[in-house]
Amino acid sequence: MRKACKHTLSLTALARGLWMLAVLLLLLTGCATPASKPLAPGSGAIGIPSDGGWWSVHVHFSWPDTASDEASSEASPDMHLDLLVAREIFAPLIEAHRDALPLWRFHRRAVRDAAGHRLRFLFYAPRVTAQALYDTLAADPLLAELHAAGKIESVVLDDPRGELRSDLSATSDPGWSPAMQTSWPYFIMGVSQLWLNLMAQIAQSEMVSPPSGDLNALVAYYQTLDEKITATWQHEGRHALLHHLNALFGYERLPIYLRF
Repeated sequence: MRKACKHTLSLTALARGLWMLAVLLLLLTGCATPASKPLAPGSGAIGIPSDGGWWSVHVHFSWPDTASDEASSEASPDMHLDLLVAREIFAPLIEAHRDALPLWRFHRRAVRDAAGHRLRFLFYAPRVTAQALYDTLAADPLLAELHAAGKIESVVLDDPRGELRSDLSATSDPGWSPAMQTSWPYFIMGVSQLWLNLMAQIAQSEMVSPPSGDLNALVAYYQTLDEKITATWQHEGRHALLHHLNALFGYERLPIYLRF
């Protein structure tokens, strides 16, 4: 039989202890943050307009007829034109409408097929914002100059009066899980902002701006900037981007498939 404890708590001490415990629990509960729910249009989530949807701009670039590198027998696409259009044309639009663009991103591709070399700008916004953005693009003098110079073949815009693609996953890969389709737009928007920021930082610290009104000088300027961005990706991308992404997911192994 267990012996009785020599020290006993009085009712007053017990009450005082219970009161202190209740205060502690109240403080802890007050500081707790409720679990967040996935952002979805119409849910009242901050930043996602209930009348918003996905819109896109497709910029189709001309493919050079001859190779710029004598060692290559096939002409390569002018990938630096992506940077020129992204920074000179789209970046100002993003800043002008940032409060109405909760999600946006760039998508680049260059394959010698029907779609060819194309830069896409996708954004989530109300119809009125899409219309305002498209109106600005239609009147953009640099875009017109690039088209007249044969650098751009065409610019394709969505019809703001068309069907509203309000689902946040509408422009994600349909082969992904629903959770990934809905969450991925936030990831790629951050990467797209990083891409623009790298251009701005490197251009400001390492380059001299080209003379105003000289398209050839502007194109050459972005060709040099593209080379510097590529060097940054090759020298720092493994640690700054891939390593930290892997760390965020607990260093779990990820199978990688190489296609040639």
